[in-house]
Amino acid sequence: MKKFLVALILLACSSGSHAYNLAEITADILNVRDAPDGSAIARLPQGTVVGVILANDGWVQITYQARNNAELIKTGWVSEEYLLLLDMDDASEATGPTGDSCKNKTGGYEKACVSLTQVLYDCDDRYSGRRNSRCSVDMDYTVETDYVGTDYLNVDIGCTARLKYKVPGNDKWLYDSRNDASSHSFSFARMEKGEMSLDFLLGENQRPTRIRLESAVCEVQLVYQY
Repeated sequence: MKKFLVALILLACSSGSHAYNLAEITADILNVRDAPDGSAIARLPQGTVVGVILANDGWVQITYQARNNAELIKTGWVSEEYLLLLDMDDASEATGPTGDSCKNKTGGYEKACVSLTQVLYDCDDRYSGRRNSRCSVDMDYTVETDYVGTDYLNVDIGCTARLKYKVPGNDKWLYDSRNDASSHSFSFARMEKGEMSLDFLLGENQRPTRIRLESAVCEVQLVYQY
């Protein structure tokens, strides 16, 4: 993505028969056509940065990155209704998603981020007749990426929750952690929601008197392609 953006910026700054600007696609999915109101030849997702060659009666000729070849830049036509023109400062900052934890693909430029959107925890003081506390921590998150391609980009997410609790006869906090992992695959979809439920069994036959959620985090562990 960064390499493509640099190529478009070079086009924008170069001299020639056309003056290039940069624009961002605002539609969820935008059809690229072979001519104004012509046949669809490609589809580009929201947030894609394209080069603008010329405008003609509600249609704009653009340059864009080929899906299966990061080095190949193609041309086509799109409706100007779904383009937001960028100045060069805006374009230099339009490099991808943000979140609580981000990581680039191993050996590449593609970026993936995860954001924790909601954490709920609930505890039941009775578990199978024993004086333990069974707790569950439910974590909702979103994963975003700037990747567009024919091969799937895989993003591994790991989430960890940590509880602290007290038991009778001990005034010190005790701690317990649980973690889990999940994998997400992206091609044209740029965002995906996920959830994890982590189960705890606290107390070792002593029902805790106090339980608190100390922390909950989700991180991008690995971004890769087979």
